[in-house]
Amino acid sequence: MYNCRGPEMKQSKLFDISRLAGPILEALGEFGQGLALIQAKSKEIVYVNEALCRISGFSSMELLAFPSFTNLLNSYPPDIFSDVPALKTIRATVSPIDVILLHKSGNRLHAELAAYRLPFTKDNDYLVFLVRDITRRKQSEDQVQLFQTIGLAVNEAPDFSSALGMVLRKVCIATGWEYGEAWVPDEDQSQLHFNAIWYGADVQMDNLRKVRQNLFFHKGEGLPGRAWRDQHPQWVEDVESDNDAMSKMMKWEFGLQSGMAIPAVTQDRVVAILIFYVSKRHSNRELFRDLSSIITPQIGTLFLKKSAEERLKETNIFLDSIIENIPDMVFIKDAKDLKFVRFNKAGEDLLGISRDKMIGKTDYDLFPKEEADFFTKKDRSVLEQGKLVEIKEERIHTRNGVRVLHTKKIPIWNENRKPLYLLGISEDITDQIKKQS
Repeated sequence: MYNCRGPEMKQSKLFDISRLAGPILEALGEFGQGLALIQAKSKEIVYVNEALCRISGFSSMELLAFPSFTNLLNSYPPDIFSDVPALKTIRATVSPIDVILLHKSGNRLHAELAAYRLPFTKDNDYLVFLVRDITRRKQSEDQVQLFQTIGLAVNEAPDFSSALGMVLRKVCIATGWEYGEAWVPDEDQSQLHFNAIWYGADVQMDNLRKVRQNLFFHKGEGLPGRAWRDQHPQWVEDVESDNDAMSKMMKWEFGLQSGMAIPAVTQDRVVAILIFYVSKRHSNRELFRDLSSIITPQIGTLFLKKSAEERLKETNIFLDSIIENIPDMVFIKDAKDLKFVRFNKAGEDLLGISRDKMIGKTDYDLFPKEEADFFTKKDRSVLEQGKLVEIKEERIHTRNGVRVLHTKKIPIWNENRKPLYLLGISEDITDQIKKQS
């Protein structure tokens, strides 16, 4: 019931399975866990169950031929055997630990390993190693962690290109893929161009980047072009299957075997395509599917966010340019406390006070109380009335003496018609008043 097809046990290790059947079943705990019976002194594998064969991909003969159980592990704690012989009872166990298990295909599996001691004879104890495949669980945990990592990187990126570079790097490091690059459509959506954003695990990949950065793709051409045309992720298990000079070069000169292309689509338009290559031939479609589900929405959201930020930045630059070049004093106050939040150069020149000393201050911090009372009363009136108020003449003390201003003030609303700011524009009419008098 518990043996793989083939020899059940090394001939030199034959003993009565019936004597161990009860303890093994008890140690096994639940159906489906892989089990290996290990001779404590030699650390040789003397028995394996069918579940371990299924998990590892090896036959029982292949597993029994391993010199030690540790040959089946890609990584494990150095003291993996040290605590087990000290166990006093059949029920005693070493707390489960996470290890990397080698699969016959060459893939590495995440596994949970628990160890039990089986006293068989006075001088010949056996160890039971129980193996549970936790690859799917770890992949889910890694997926969540990668999702969070990418999200954090995207939020911290100053612009879209930088964010693409961070995603490439995070994905390559997390998955072990050696090369990543980004492609973006040109303005008229006729060609894909190298974005100058890439990641390479070594110097050789930099040489590949230098070759590929001069390429361009039309829709349907190569791995990037197919992802662009179909607006869906693309997978190629053997890069040479494209049967072109570049694909052959990537395989035979740079040692790359498998690739995947993940497009970022927003509002029915591809805004970028991320390409990843690895030197080992991959048939792991689950990894491909999981990465696509993580990256595609993230990059699409990223593009919209960064595009909105860039538009806002451009708008602010435009507005700053207007405000700074208006010859009259322009100021903006917070509606809550009437503190200055913006001030232009003309205002600095008029008052003789730098904007750094104005921002965050109220009129009472800057002007005599009588003037501050007058300005504040007018500000409150504007906010209460909710309309433009014109003050034809108001006097203000400046570093250049008393000046007469013609001021217009208006509230700036939010979407709920609540005032957020107060905008003021003041024209210096001192000279005009003097001429009239």
